[in-house]
Amino acid sequence: MDDGWKILIGITLIFCIGINALILVSGMNYPDGFATTGIKITSIYQYDVTLTGTGTAENVTLMIPLPSAGGDSPVGDAIAKGDAERILPGWSVTEVGTGDAVFLKVTAPAISFADGPVTFGTVASAAHLIDTKDPGEETYILRPKEDITHENGVTHYTAPLYAVYDMPGEEGMEITVHLDGANTWRYPVLSGNHLTDTLALTGNNQGDGWQEADGTLTVAIGKYSVI
Repeated sequence: MDDGWKILIGITLIFCIGINALILVSGMNYPDGFATTGIKITSIYQYDVTLTGTGTAENVTLMIPLPSAGGDSPVGDAIAKGDAERILPGWSVTEVGTGDAVFLKVTAPAISFADGPVTFGTVASAAHLIDTKDPGEETYILRPKEDITHENGVTHYTAPLYAVYDMPGEEGMEITVHLDGANTWRYPVLSGNHLTDTLALTGNNQGDGWQEADGTLTVAIGKYSVI
């Protein structure tokens, strides 16, 4: 190897070390160092409820878990204030619950599935960074969670969900609740991390009131560094 190649390799190594040192010094670690370098993190919660069935459900009353923490639910507040998509005319939508769990109460004289599943929900900005890696008591996730088990990085649980309605025959309504809590930034392209929390009530139970729905919580999806 001649001296020219040795010099080139040396310069390349010094350049790589210098870049890594610059990144370290400038604080581009997640999340605290992002502010140092002017990288803005945007945090939002997206909450959707999907009702699936055939025919028409009448005299409907639902109480569906909301993402909450300590009795507070920005998502529920947004829906109750009218900042929601696809809430149908004639529906009454309110928040009910306690510090342990907050529910979205939906009452409707009738819900028709003639045009397919009915989906409604909202997107709410988070006041603080969402802990998508290790959500704790202050992170807005679906609550309460009962019968918790962990398998291959996924948390399985059950949660109460209230559903009373009238439908013809043995048909029933399936209810799916999906929450996505995401942090995103652009450096230089759009990137981020998120968690997903999904709850599903299936079967054809009718007029049973409180029932146990099955849920899965998946965390630490995406990136936790700039590079």
